[in-house]
Amino acid sequence: MKNLLINFHLCTALSLILCLLVFSQKINAEVQTQLQNRLTQMAQQALDITQQSATDNQVLQQLQTDILNLHTQTLEEIVSLHGWPSQSLVGSKGVNAAVTIVKYSEDLDFQQNMLPLIIQSYMNGQGVTGQSVADITDLVAIRKGQKQVFGTQYQITQGKLVFSPIENVDSLDQLRAELNLPPFAEFKKQLELTELP
Repeated sequence: MKNLLINFHLCTALSLILCLLVFSQKINAEVQTQLQNRLTQMAQQALDITQQSATDNQVLQQLQTDILNLHTQTLEEIVSLHGWPSQSLVGSKGVNAAVTIVKYSEDLDFQQNMLPLIIQSYMNGQGVTGQSVADITDLVAIRKGQKQVFGTQYQITQGKLVFSPIENVDSLDQLRAELNLPPFAEFKKQLELTELP
């Protein structure tokens, strides 16, 4: 009888543990979906507001700053709770959205703090592309008053592509190849076809 009671309690405990594991997996799946949705919404807002506030309208510019600052704070909180959003946590859409939020952030310290996490995510095959690593690296360098490394940043001035100064031009294609990017001349030619009138 004693063995029967022990077996009963053991089965009950195992059933309870199994139920908790299933429940925990459902909660994790919900959290992952919510995080992915939140990140993609913030990224889309960042894209929309930066396109709309390209004018001299001060109200739109202030709105842009407020929204981008809120996105920066939100992503900082997500990273402090979960680490950099990985593909296994938020899917490739969520990872791309997180990179977009970093790219459009107006907070240089935030961008600098996120860059090593983005690089590590790329190296771990967690959904960050070489293009994203190059973009953020060059953005941070330019904002710090330095030359860009991968030649990703440019403006269109008087119908011509004008690239921000590039460091180590002689090794540029080698550096780009390390991130699976095309040679600079090929990249520039593609931009001329797509960006210029």
